[in-house]
Amino acid sequence: MRRIGIEAQRIMRKDKHGMDMVVINQIKQLMAHKPEGFEFFIYINGVRNKTEWPDVEGFHWRSFEASYPVWEQNWLPKAASEDNLDLLHCTSNTAPVYGETPLAVTVHDIIYYDIYPLFAKGFTPYQRFGNMYRRWNVKRVIKKAKWVATVSNFEAKRIANRFPKVEGKLHTLYNAVSDSFKPAPKEVCDTLRSTNNLLEPFFLFLGNTDPKKNTAGALKAFALALKDVPDMKMVVADLDEQFIRKVLGSDADRVMENIKAVGYIPNEELHVWMTSARFFLYPSLRESFGIPIIEGMASGTPVITSNTTCMPEVSGGAAPLINPSDPSEIAEVMLNLWSDPEERQKWIAKGLERAKVFSWQENVKQLLELYKS
Repeated sequence: MRRIGIEAQRIMRKDKHGMDMVVINQIKQLMAHKPEGFEFFIYINGVRNKTEWPDVEGFHWRSFEASYPVWEQNWLPKAASEDNLDLLHCTSNTAPVYGETPLAVTVHDIIYYDIYPLFAKGFTPYQRFGNMYRRWNVKRVIKKAKWVATVSNFEAKRIANRFPKVEGKLHTLYNAVSDSFKPAPKEVCDTLRSTNNLLEPFFLFLGNTDPKKNTAGALKAFALALKDVPDMKMVVADLDEQFIRKVLGSDADRVMENIKAVGYIPNEELHVWMTSARFFLYPSLRESFGIPIIEGMASGTPVITSNTTCMPEVSGGAAPLINPSDPSEIAEVMLNLWSDPEERQKWIAKGLERAKVFSWQENVKQLLELYKS
């Protein structure tokens, strides 16, 4: 019986994002199938929600509340040692630097090595600290890890170029799209529109203050598109109006009339928003995978994404690609999709097929092989 620890520090927080959803889906797959020969120990920061995470035979929960570095560098290695693990899998880039428990780590990206984050523009203090912590941590833990997983071939090459000694123990495990992402019924979309006073067509953009998400480029492209189609509407999630106005600058008053900021969209509702939109705009400057790309595709929505980093690999020819640094190019593709129903249907069909390539079942099948190694 192999005793496997899974670091899932952030899965109990209210607003969940990319890395959180990866480990959530992996644990749920493991709990559904209860693979023979394994005993799992799940380590969380906070109190377990037993409605979402009920007791399952062979799965043991360990919890402690503390700040991120204290939890990870002090409590986690002690808890892992007490549980006498065969392997501790840390799932979100970083891991305990010290401790005797055999270690594996999923490194989603190494963007924090691209730019020295202490003086880089556009980051919040929290983001600066997080990136400095990752710079300190990741280069240490990947040396001691038995294996290192990442989420795309693009990112695997980046990691191997930066840390050549890791290449022999580096594995690509593609992220996936959960079964809840599928085209929402028309009546459900109609209810969402009515509830949110969105009676006119709109497109969707998942905002973020992280510069790599290219919020500024998306808003500039929208401002340009409005000059040709004044009634185009943009729904922005996860950003408040004050931040959007700051980014738009002198264009704010003109453009804000056509923007609706809806705040954080819970993951269980996101597919309805995507299905309801004419298209989903995802013009990131840098991604290691970009789960929303395949979530949009699986929801039956045309996706516009970037021609950089991993995004051509993940979209696989099933999305129009743009130069994320060129707002006029982004606007041109937006206008084409907005006004051409046949073009939208073409990309919807391609996207639905592409999304089928990525399943959590296959991801966890590969993960279990690593746990056995």
